[in-house]
Amino acid sequence: MHDDPEDLNKNIDFMKSELVNQNVDLDQVTSSWKITFVQRRTFVRDHTTKEVLQEYPGYGYALLVCSSLSFIRL
Repeated sequence: MHDDPEDLNKNIDFMKSELVNQNVDLDQVTSSWKITFVQRRTFVRDHTTKEVLQEYPGYGYALLVCSSLSFIRL
């Protein structure tokens, strides 16, 4: 579990900037996606879909959304 707010924000900023590039480093984005899981889940609960997609553009990528399923404990 990653609790350092500065580290979480760096990962979020990285994903935002990386996902607009033509050559996305998918391994690094996936790593950041996993690190920010708890923060993203909390954000999704309290914001509109538009706000979520602005803050976490990775939700527009099926590969990232589906990769989340592999580390969720039901």
